[in-house]
Amino acid sequence: MIKLVYILITLLISSYQFSLVASASEEESDKLSKEFAGAIEGLKLLQPTTTVEKNLEAGQLALKDAIKLLNSVYKDKSEQEVVDSLLSQHVGSSIGEVLKKYPKIALFLAKVYKDPDCLMELARILENRQKLLYYFIANVATILFGWMIKRSFRKKDGERRHRTTSMKLWFLRFLMIYGARVVLLISFYGKNLKPLFNIILETVL
Repeated sequence: MIKLVYILITLLISSYQFSLVASASEEESDKLSKEFAGAIEGLKLLQPTTTVEKNLEAGQLALKDAIKLLNSVYKDKSEQEVVDSLLSQHVGSSIGEVLKKYPKIALFLAKVYKDPDCLMELARILENRQKLLYYFIANVATILFGWMIKRSFRKKDGERRHRTTSMKLWFLRFLMIYGARVVLLISFYGKNLKPLFNIILETVL
């Protein structure tokens, strides 16, 4: 489980790095190839081995058992009781200070701990490593898409655009790239993330 979580974190960091490259200035665009080289090295971590697969299966079962135990502890308590429990557990720590300062976060965590599906669905995201790989590749494709859009927006005559026009084009590219990423996220993991999204909406609204 630890290795799989590490893989997921690596994918997220790589995606963030690529987004920086896509939105960088034209002088920095040559860094794109170096970042892709690093991503290819990261993908090698996804090559399965018998030992790793057994460890991952055991880790996934342990994670699900831990989630079931967590839910069994909090499911019969009220949300306020869970919030009070969280505050008492983290009293004197930086986390406790954040929870006290932003009660919405404490309420959000309380709802997550009480929900029978939220954490379990998030854990299921880690089960299919091949799907994670496809999701990573699809996100890399959005970087290429953004780079192509950036090239298409570039003025061929070399003249500088008005700052307002440049900002509009940057915002349009931003919407297109991140819109595509939201669509990908929903397409791949919409079912798994639905309980979490519902809790976020309940907490905010």
